[in-house]
Amino acid sequence: MTNKEAKATKIGVASESQIREVIGLQLMKLGIDGGSIPDQVKMLIIGWLRKHWGWVTLFQFSNAFNMAITGKLQVDAQCYGKFTIEYIGRIMGAWYDYAKGSEEVQKQYDAVRQYRHKEIDRNNVTPMGDLVSQWVAELNAKKLFR
Repeated sequence: MTNKEAKATKIGVASESQIREVIGLQLMKLGIDGGSIPDQVKMLIIGWLRKHWGWVTLFQFSNAFNMAITGKLQVDAQCYGKFTIEYIGRIMGAWYDYAKGSEEVQKQYDAVRQYRHKEIDRNNVTPMGDLVSQWVAELNAKKLFR
């Protein structure tokens, strides 16, 4: 994906492969092996990103991690080897606190709040409930919770 595409493509309408590519770059920056994250967790992360940060471009997402890693955000950028939804939320929250004064970011945020249902391609999203149900069924099959 080119830099121009990343600047124009919002997470909410990006393809799964585009989101995976950007997440993969963040994992490399943090020294985490992307292969160690189960597919179910990756799908939960992608679904969560689309729901809560769908109005952010892929470039802004990547930039948030660059800023956190270089100490430009008021956040602990150490992930302690775990790329979790909580960790992503901390980074993105700190980025939003930093960027919300920006006219560009504020316009994006306001637009998605007003027209949220138009921003996300619902045909390109696996419902979170389906993912969770599938994951729980797999865990039950392995008898981890019995």
